[in-house]
Amino acid sequence: METGPFQIPYIPCFFQLNQLDGTSLVNYSEWTAISRTCNLDAMHRPATLAALKKRVGSRIRRRRDEFGMSQEALAFEAKMTTSYLSQIEGGKRNPSLNALHRLSCVLGLDLEELLKA
Repeated sequence: METGPFQIPYIPCFFQLNQLDGTSLVNYSEWTAISRTCNLDAMHRPATLAALKKRVGSRIRRRRDEFGMSQEALAFEAKMTTSYLSQIEGGKRNPSLNALHRLSCVLGLDLEELLKA
C-alpha cells in the first residue's frame, strides 16, 4: 500500500458528505489522500456548524421552557454542569452525542428531532 506525504495510506473509496439540507457538500468517487484535495477546515464550513449549534441550542432551550425547567434542573437531570448546558443553549459549545442523547432523553425528544435541519 502506498502512502501520501504524511504517511496517510491511499485508500480508494466512495463517499459523499451532505449538508443538513440534503445538498451535496463533497462527493469523491475515489479519495486517494486527505492532503491531495481536501482542506479539512473548509469542509467543516464553520458558518454551517455555528448555525447548527445555535439551532440545537435554541431547541433545547425552547423545550426546557415548555417544561418550565430551570437550567440547573435540566443540567442536574442530564448529568452535566449548568455552565456547560448554558454554553450548549447559547450555541457556543460542540456537545458530544452522549451529552445530546442525555438531554434528549430528559426532554422527551428523539435525538433525530434535536438534530434535524
